[in-house]
Parts: sequence; C-alpha cells; structure tokens
Amino acid sequence: RLSGRWKRGSVCKRNGGQMLIQVFVTVVDGVTERVVSASDMKGVMVGCVYLAIGKRSAWLRRMFVAEHARKAGVGSALLERCRKEAIEAGMKSIGITLDEKNIETAPFYEKNGFVGGYEYDDNSFMMWQRLPEAEKLDDDKISSRVQLTKADEERTN
Repeated sequence: RLSGRWKRGSVCKRNGGQMLIQVFVTVVDGVTERVVSASDMKGVMVGCVYLAIGKRSAWLRRMFVAEHARKAGVGSALLERCRKEAIEAGMKSIGITLDEKNIETAPFYEKNGFVGGYEYDDNSFMMWQRLPEAEKLDDDKISSRVQLTKADEERTN
C-alpha cells in the first residue's frame, strides 16, 4: 500500500532567481521515504532527489538536475533541504553512493561538505556528511517559508 502527502514548501533564492522546494513524504509498506523536488516559479520541475531515511543515517539516491538548470544552485538547494529533513528525522549522517555513471559528481558533493571515498565495491564508493543536532539548525539559512496552496500542489502533479 502506498500513501503520501506534501509538506509545506519553501521558496529558495539562488543566483539571482527563485525556486520552490517541496517534499513529498511517502509510506511504502510501513517505510517512510521522501522525494525532494525543486521547481521554477512557473511550476516547471528543475530537479529532484530521493531521500531514504534509515535508523541512524539518511541516503541520497537518484539526484537529478535538468541540464539547463545546472550551475544555478538547484543541487545545493536540494541538498540543504535533504539535510533539514534528515536532521528533523533524528539522523546523525547523510550519505550517497557514487558509481561509474555519476563519479564525475564527486566534486559537487565535496563542495557541499561531503567527505569520503570509502570503496563500497569495485565500481562504487560512498561519501557522507555528519549532521548537526536539530537544535542547531538555522531554518532562515535554508529558506524563507511559504504555505503551499492547493493550486501549487496540483501544478506539481
């Protein structure tokens, strides 16, 4: 059984522009997961990432940023929201596994505070980041908050 809901979205300012960051929380077979998406202010999705929440760590999977939106801060904004979601869920760290298909993204993750290079197997390695305590999270740094309207939710479906 699959169910889900949208959380309150946030407007994020990056490189002179704005984007809407939204989180869809799903429950599949009793496991809670999150899909974090970024849309331009016209409602066109420009990026998304799947965030899996474990017992102590969160894992990023399948991050995508549209080619025309790269180098505009979309990926960094998605990571910031993923960090916030992981901290709120009580996670101590956040990680990602890179392989031959996306190894060229390692400098991006390093620039955003990830460390590692722990070899997972012959074709992939892991990077991770320790997360601060939830009390230390500065919500203003992440974004200014707005309430999503029903039209916003329908536009992204």
